[in-house]
Amino acid sequence: LSEAIMMYVPGFFLVEDQDDLIAGFRGMAADNNSKVLLLVNGQNLNTEFFWGPSDAIMNSTNFEYIERVEVIRGPGSVTLGQGALLGVINVVTKQGLPEKGSQSNVFTDIAIGAGQDTYAHGSVGVGFSSNQTNGYFYLSSNKYNGQALRNEGWAALQGNQGYNSAIDSTVYLMGHRLRKTDNVTMTGTVKHKNLEMSMLYADQTRELYNFYRDREVFQQILTGINGAYNFKFTPNLRMRTSLNYTQDHFALHSKTGTTMGGTREDRYGFKNVLNIDNLIPNNKLAVGFELRNFRMGKRNFQNNNFVANVVNGFDPAVANEELSMGFQKNINVWSVFLENFYSPSNRLDLFFAIRNDNHPFWGNSFTPRLGMIFSVHKDLKIRATYQTGFRGAVGLHYTGGYRRDGFLRADNYGEVAGANIPGESNIPTTAPEKMQSFEIAINYKPIPKIQIEAVGFYSIIQN
Repeated sequence: LSEAIMMYVPGFFLVEDQDDLIAGFRGMAADNNSKVLLLVNGQNLNTEFFWGPSDAIMNSTNFEYIERVEVIRGPGSVTLGQGALLGVINVVTKQGLPEKGSQSNVFTDIAIGAGQDTYAHGSVGVGFSSNQTNGYFYLSSNKYNGQALRNEGWAALQGNQGYNSAIDSTVYLMGHRLRKTDNVTMTGTVKHKNLEMSMLYADQTRELYNFYRDREVFQQILTGINGAYNFKFTPNLRMRTSLNYTQDHFALHSKTGTTMGGTREDRYGFKNVLNIDNLIPNNKLAVGFELRNFRMGKRNFQNNNFVANVVNGFDPAVANEELSMGFQKNINVWSVFLENFYSPSNRLDLFFAIRNDNHPFWGNSFTPRLGMIFSVHKDLKIRATYQTGFRGAVGLHYTGGYRRDGFLRADNYGEVAGANIPGESNIPTTAPEKMQSFEIAINYKPIPKIQIEAVGFYSIIQN
């Protein structure tokens, strides 16, 4: 999916390092994806612990369940909070509404595909619709054996640092395959009057073909449930209340089948947004509150919470006692926000928004946004925007790091141990990374079939 977005969205690009596929915007990329926010049907799926966007969604070859992808280029924290530093990606799943003019209230979608490198895909979707209720449920499976690596470049030069390095001395000889994935995805949505329910399940195993140690197979099992109720008090006064729960399992394996670790994070969310229209003529106001609870360092579906790099470098029998992938920590992040949209005339729209997030480890972060859209005439529009974004340190930084796995430099282990630092007092207060972005855009339609858009931006980054 991240490659498809790169092809269709100007300003988005993909970076590969030794074990990650990293989403970047406008020339800037994070070290582990944590500075891009991923939503599915508006629900935040980023982990607090480390990686950020869900690998089982962003780096999946399974597209059939997607209706469309919406992208914000540039910071979007003012309405979405931390993680939306460089940009935002919202995947909208198929909702299963019947085709216009259809008289049927039950319908199905079935797809089967096959291709090179033992690619195989199968999916089935079932939808139903009535006057007050509609729903859609979808199940798909995707298998792709990947392409063989060529014996050149990184694959030929990077030495194998795993257990079998004497025989398979390079990454190429380790037998990795490019983009090898096995993915199962399920989605479901039901809407009845003002009540909405949705679910998402994704189980993906992906080969980290660039990695040169033994934890080169990565698995994620993601389960998300979201419920929302829309209150309509008057035509101009509405409120939306939503609850969500996400369980995120991570597992690491070697190509030989040895379990090399894993961890789990649970996330709970509550959000309430009040919409007030025409408080003054042609004005729309939204005021909201959000609470997110993160529970890190839990044991995954294999009852593991450790990480190891080399098959013969650890004892599986005591791995969970001697090693840690995530230290246990439960935190709450509180947010309040306001957004206003005002149209003083048919040709001018003005908007502004503010948000404050409170985090137990890096305190408060205030993010404003303001801008205008001016229609010179019906075929020419100009937009000017000032917006901000931020990302605090990921959970791994303030909960303790990877125990005995090199989150600190190996050369410093002795010095750290010898310092006898009690508890977590050695972790300094960390200020969030912040970005300010000034943007101007021109949209021009010279003739009905041609549209031209030009965007200029200037960004300032702190911390």
